[in-house]
Amino acid sequence: MYASSDCDTFARAVSATLKTGRQILVGVWTEDWAQLDREKAALLAAVRQYGSGWVVAVSIGSEDLHKKDSDANTLICQVYDVQGVLSTLPGYSTKVQVGHVDTWTAWYVSQV
Repeated sequence: MYASSDCDTFARAVSATLKTGRQILVGVWTEDWAQLDREKAALLAAVRQYGSGWVVAVSIGSEDLHKKDSDANTLICQVYDVQGVLSTLPGYSTKVQVGHVDTWTAWYVSQV
């Protein structure tokens, strides 16, 4: 999924995922901190309602470094923020990885 809070994403995707026994790579959009908060709230509500077994991983943003929409330090803070909030939920498994989707070269270039 590309974003968590838009167009009733979870209402549409999670039930189908649970019915088929599949898992989803959840996208959390990071346009700004307000958007991140909406995305986080939608993700937390879905995990509270359905558990975390349907989530294979959570991507915080997508190609933000490549597009120069964010910097590595901000993305790392956002990853830790979402990871920390998820870890407080009953039944949450640390097998659900939380990270970022970008090329390794974008990370490298952002640090040079």
